[in-house]
Amino acid sequence: MDTIEITVDGMTCASCAVDVIAALQRVPGVAEVDVDISNGTATVRGHAPSVLAMVCALKQAGYVAAPAGGPIV
Repeated sequence: MDTIEITVDGMTCASCAVDVIAALQRVPGVAEVDVDISNGTATVRGHAPSVLAMVCALKQAGYVAAPAGGPIV
């Protein structure tokens, strides 16, 4: 199982966290999502989930996201 950390800009409350989790869980290959509101990150575990698909799903949900350590898209 792969683990990917994504930086999520704009996730500031529990409601945002629920939205982020829901958006990421719709991406094929995603099995589990944990979010950390204070750090603005989502940790995704799954079987070869597409990082681009996760970033796009978050963008469609209204967030700015990038792989941790990568450029913000």
